[in-house]
Amino acid sequence: MAKKTAKKKPSNKKTATKKTATKKTATKKSATKKTATKKTATKKTGAKKTAQKNTAKKNTAAKKTTRKKAAKKPPARRALDSAGTFRSDAVVPERAIFEDVFSGSPIEVRAIGARLRRIALEALPDGREVLFGGDRVRGIHYYAEERARFPVCTIQPGDEHCNLYLKDGARMEDSLHLLVGSGDGIRHVKVHGLDTPPESVLRDFISQGVQLAQELA
Repeated sequence: MAKKTAKKKPSNKKTATKKTATKKTATKKSATKKTATKKTATKKTGAKKTAQKNTAKKNTAAKKTTRKKAAKKPPARRALDSAGTFRSDAVVPERAIFEDVFSGSPIEVRAIGARLRRIALEALPDGREVLFGGDRVRGIHYYAEERARFPVCTIQPGDEHCNLYLKDGARMEDSLHLLVGSGDGIRHVKVHGLDTPPESVLRDFISQGVQLAQELA
């Protein structure tokens, strides 16, 4: 009769080794999982910081654009009293148009410029004034209406006088022969004093300019 062979039981040493290997594998997987989680968290944090940085840059650019647009906005008018000086209760813009143009002019020329400015503002109550020119040549355009495309007249200072330019001067009536220039368009009047030419004549030129502008509109 054959003798039964007893099955060998696995040694405790092999079982312990297997358990240790299993434990190490589990530990390694856990460490790998933690590392992946950490990397994901770091990536999300980096993306969040980048988004915040981009948002901050965008907001800064928007603020700069707003400031730039505000700087381009035409300044408000400053009211003149009868002597041609600015009233203390008038609206004071950041940069006054008159001062921009006449700051370097002699006092006599400034007085003539203030006179012409007053006449233009009174003759064009629904219009606007706009600064033009660069560092050397500067002046003030006067429009009949807020949306008008072309100015009716322009004031520009000289060394000893001011010029009043009239866009349609070539088509204006000029019985006193005051208009200077050639061509089919602009003419100007040289104003050397506070009473020459008379205010009525200057007002008439501006009125003619408004009428001619309306005919072409």
